[in-house]
Amino acid sequence: MLGNITIDKSSMVLNYFLYTIQLIKENGGKIERTEFEQKMARFVGVSVYNDDGTRNRTPYNKSKFPRYFGFVESVNEKGQEFLCLTGRGEELSTIIGKKNLRDGSTEYILTNQNYFATLIFYSLWFDSFGKNNCGAEQSFTDIEPPKVVFSVLLALGKASAQEIYYVLYGLNGYPKKKRKPIHQNFDEAIDRVRENRQRRFDYKRWIDSWELKNLVSDCKIINIFTEKGFGLLSSGANKDGEVEYSLSKDLIQEHLDLVAKFDSYYKPLFYVQESDADESVVQKWLKVSIYGKFSSYHNVFHINIKDFSGSILDNKVFVKALKAAFANPKTSVYLEFNTRDYQDILKCFVDCEDLLDRINDVQNPLNGWSVNGINNRTLYNEIISVTKKPHNGLKINQILRSNMVRLPSNFNIIGA
Repeated sequence: MLGNITIDKSSMVLNYFLYTIQLIKENGGKIERTEFEQKMARFVGVSVYNDDGTRNRTPYNKSKFPRYFGFVESVNEKGQEFLCLTGRGEELSTIIGKKNLRDGSTEYILTNQNYFATLIFYSLWFDSFGKNNCGAEQSFTDIEPPKVVFSVLLALGKASAQEIYYVLYGLNGYPKKKRKPIHQNFDEAIDRVRENRQRRFDYKRWIDSWELKNLVSDCKIINIFTEKGFGLLSSGANKDGEVEYSLSKDLIQEHLDLVAKFDSYYKPLFYVQESDADESVVQKWLKVSIYGKFSSYHNVFHINIKDFSGSILDNKVFVKALKAAFANPKTSVYLEFNTRDYQDILKCFVDCEDLLDRINDVQNPLNGWSVNGINNRTLYNEIISVTKKPHNGLKINQILRSNMVRLPSNFNIIGA
C-alpha cells in the first residue's frame, strides 16, 4: 500500500530525548500528557501556552522522536492521554546519566553509546515507520523512510540527500502532487542512482518537477541520525562541494549486520529466534527488540507447542489473536510459539499453509495479507463481528469473500 509519507520537521536534541525518558521513569513509567507538557516546558524554558492562549505544542513535541523510535508509547485511558515507557524505553533508562552544567542546568547523557545505537537499530529493524507509528501519526504508506536511508547508504557507501530522496519518493510516489512511483523495487532504484552518476543526472530538475525542494533541503529524515549524540550517520562535502552522507565509522559490526536486515517497505514478521540462550535471556531480548515499542503486552498471544493439537483454525489462542488483529488494524499483533524451529510452526498450519503465503507487493493495498484465503464459516463470522474499522482504507467486505479467512498485514508470527 502506498500513500502519504510524513517526515517530521522537528530537530532531534538528544538532551530532550533522554529527559523525556527520565521524566517518565521518575513518574513510575507513566505520565499524563498535560503534566508532561508542564514539566518539559520548564526544562526547555518555554511557556505551556502561546501568546494567543492556545496550547504550545513544543513541549509535547519533544516526545515525538522517543515515540517514533518506540521508546515511548502514547496510550489513551478513559479519554486521557498518557505517555508510557515501553520495554525499549525502560532499557534505555538504564544507560542515562546526568551532568550538571555551570549555569545550573542539567544535561542528560548516555553512559553506553553503542547500546543506544543497538536499541535504535532494533527499532529500525522491527518497527513500522510508514504507518501505525505514534510518532508519525499522519503517515500512511508501507514504504519505510528511515530504513530506506540506511539501506541506500549501505548499498552505495555514500549518497547525497537528492539521491536518497530520489530512491525514497521514487519508490513511494508523491500522492499530494499526484506523482506515481518511478521504481518497481529498491534494487532497481539503486541501479538507477548508479546510472545517474554516470550521466550526471540533473536532480534539481527532478526535485523541482516533483515539488520536493523544501523536503530535500531540510532532509530531516537524514539529519536526525547525524545529530550530536546519535552519530549513526556522517556527512561531508564531496569534490563538487555537495554534502554526502555515509554510515558512521563508529558503528560496530553488530550494527552493520542489523542494517543489512532492513527492508525498504513493510512486511509482516515470520521470525524465529534461533538461539541457544536461556529462555529468560530470549524473552528479555524480545521486550527490547520485537515487542520493544509496547508498554504492555496485551497484543502478544502465546501458543505452547507441547499443548497444541488439531487445526490452528480451531485453536483458541490463534482465534483470539486473529480477532485482535482484525479489530485493531493500527496495532501490530503477535502470535508467539514457544519454539525455535520453523518446522514446528509450519506443522501447526499444515491444513491451512496457504495463510502463510503473504502478498509481497508494496503497490498492492493488501500488501502483507495472505495471498489466498481459507474457507471457514465459523471463524469468518467471528472476524466479521469484531471488525468495525477499515484496513488500509478498505472495508472488510472488500477484502474477504463470504466465509473466507485471511491473515491481515498486522498479524505477525514469532518463534522463541
